Amino acid sequence: MTSRLIGRHITRCVWSVSLALSSGLLGCAASTARFPSRAEIHNIGDAPPPSRFARLDVVEVDTWKLEGPLPQVVGNEPHPASSPWDALLARVAQKRSGLVALTEPMHCMAREMGRFYMAKNGLPPDDLERFIAARCGVVGSGVSTWYQKGEVSEGTTVEQLHERWGSQVETAIAEQLGTGVRAAGLWAGVAGRHAVVVGISVIREIALEPLALVPDASGAVILKGEVLSPSENVTALVNKGRFGFAPCDPSPQAKLPRFELRCTPDKTDVSAWIELGTFPPGRVIGTTALTMLAWPAGEPGDTYARPAPEDVAPGGAAGGDTVRSFHDAINRVRAAASLSAVALAPAQTETARRVAPHFFAALFGLKPEILADKMALGLRAGWDVDGRISHGLITWGVVRNGPDVERLVASLLARPSGREALLDPAAARLAVGAVASPEDRVLAAVLCTYALFDPKEQAAAPEKILRRLTELRQKAGRRAPQRLQGLEGFIQSAIVQVGQRKDTPTEALDSLLQAAVEQTQRPARGWVSEASRIEELVYPPEILSEAALDVALGVAYYVPENEPWGRWVVFFVAVEGGVVASAGGPTRIW
Repeated sequence: MTSRLIGRHITRCVWSVSLALSSGLLGCAASTARFPSRAEIHNIGDAPPPSRFARLDVVEVDTWKLEGPLPQVVGNEPHPASSPWDALLARVAQKRSGLVALTEPMHCMAREMGRFYMAKNGLPPDDLERFIAARCGVVGSGVSTWYQKGEVSEGTTVEQLHERWGSQVETAIAEQLGTGVRAAGLWAGVAGRHAVVVGISVIREIALEPLALVPDASGAVILKGEVLSPSENVTALVNKGRFGFAPCDPSPQAKLPRFELRCTPDKTDVSAWIELGTFPPGRVIGTTALTMLAWPAGEPGDTYARPAPEDVAPGGAAGGDTVRSFHDAINRVRAAASLSAVALAPAQTETARRVAPHFFAALFGLKPEILADKMALGLRAGWDVDGRISHGLITWGVVRNGPDVERLVASLLARPSGREALLDPAAARLAVGAVASPEDRVLAAVLCTYALFDPKEQAAAPEKILRRLTELRQKAGRRAPQRLQGLEGFIQSAIVQVGQRKDTPTEALDSLLQAAVEQTQRPARGWVSEASRIEELVYPPEILSEAALDVALGVAYYVPENEPWGRWVVFFVAVEGGVVASAGGPTRIW
């Protein structure tokens, strides 16, 4: 199943305009993500639901101890060929012209997955698989698992198993390995009369510099590396405490395809999950290129414990109403995290309910996997939510051994991306798409939260943006920006024009700069940046790097035609010399 990370921006483009006394224009085209339409999503939900929506060869456990040996770093150290099975995998890899790396972390994961299968006659659940990959130091996305099991004569050795099964396994792995740049591992084991061979592969989205599982002396985990495919953005989130999460800070010196992110977990946490996502140009659905478990307490552990439902304070019975149970459970967690409750969005919940079986069938390979991206984006759009949406977030999960809502919510809250969706401070609406198979004792749910536009936020946005701009400039060794006043009327006009969709953001910026030049008789520069959340605004590199900066800014909000979400539009204007002409003479005001 491919791992996805949901981005929080509609666009990452920043338009730049320079205007002197003789007009000139420089800019870039915006890259936007197209949401599936309401009709497209409803058509998917109208189709007959699939007969099955989840893998059944999975065994749930409360705890599981890894046997090791286990690494102390995350990386891609090569695995030396020391057995006939290693040589078999090497032959398969050689046919892929260097695209497949055989690494120690992947061998570790195949070994631990295989030992679990030997003991339980099934694959580990998603949470345990994630723990195994992280503890083995795997770097990659979309874990693909292949296994062969059977009975053998008592006393059969692993080498003898290779003589009997090797040819068949080699053919199967060559077919199952998949395309693209990958890392792979293979393990074979025999216990009594039972034998199993497990093959694992992941897609290598990034080349990561080796790093320790324990944070450095400052308490930080520094993720450094290079993206291996075209990407517009690289982001990461880290868990903090019981319910907290935070974005990892990017280094302004790192330019794509290079990246450097500083993640700081709480020093009192025993362990903390970190998720790093890469986003192709124009996409808000990215790929989780790294899922890492850091150990702030100083000693990496070897024992998995299923996320405890106790973290989701049990509530009263919901009378068999699964949607209400999810709604109540999420609001109990939000209350414990000192967040406001979310209201259920009935029409959007009905849409999610109808789409959910198809979504999970696509995630588990029972339908074309590309449909999962389309459905995730369509549900996140929130076409049937009542209100002006500023942004939406989505998360999903599966539990087995009964329809345990609290356990599923606890599992989602173990991941930074799950916390971001369910514990978004701005969230006001919730949609629940739950699907259950009583005969298989499986419960799956896709959960979406939506933030609505708040006029009070628009009024407070300029000061918030100025504070963040000051922080970023100080980190880059630049002085705090000076705020220009005197252009307010021009900026307000641009805000109104964009908000009423009379001008595009770039048209409004061009008019704003023309007016600024005429008013001040000085060259002016301007930038306009769009984002679905003020917190995730992209700041133009020029205003972060200039030694001195005098800037005026304005914030607009509008909903583009035929799109489900509104966008924040932020105008930055700088006048050469930092002086603005006014009726009372030149002034510069902080």
